[in-house]
Amino acid sequence: MYEPNQTPDDRFSHLFGSTPKDVESGYDELRRKLVRFFQSKRVSDPDLLADETIARAVKRVMSGAEVNPNIGAFCHGIAKFVLLEESKKRPSLSIEDTGEPSPAPRPGLNNLESAEFLRDVLGSVPEEDAAVFVEYHQGDRRSLCDRLRTTENALRIRIARIKSKLNEAISPKTRKKN
Repeated sequence: MYEPNQTPDDRFSHLFGSTPKDVESGYDELRRKLVRFFQSKRVSDPDLLADETIARAVKRVMSGAEVNPNIGAFCHGIAKFVLLEESKKRPSLSIEDTGEPSPAPRPGLNNLESAEFLRDVLGSVPEEDAAVFVEYHQGDRRSLCDRLRTTENALRIRIARIKSKLNEAISPKTRKKN
């Protein structure tokens, strides 16, 4: 619980420590962790989203709401919502969109060759596995789990196995191109 004479800024700073040095190092560490979290989710601007997360945390504290004294856990919860909002803004990628540049084209291949390469590789696994793999990477994993009547962990294992098969199929194809 906070002391009654603390200002909202003091309340937020107090979550990092009691000395200015503790506050500064705590803030820096929190920001680095948030940036790494967003980088692991492959968002376009992890620094911006980390700053947005911290701004929301400050706003929440300043509104007088009680917050988890573990500032890292508190901000991680907010970061999940920021990520959810960001993912809704991002357009889904489609394999069928051969006219659009791919996010990371293979060196030496044009867009049409990349799309053909992707279709070849996905054609090396059963059609259902290819469809599950694509849908998994396009978005709503919860609805995919519901549709397949499986758990998230079982789905991740299935995707890892499909990915392994795809990697096996990629190796001979990339040797032919070089």
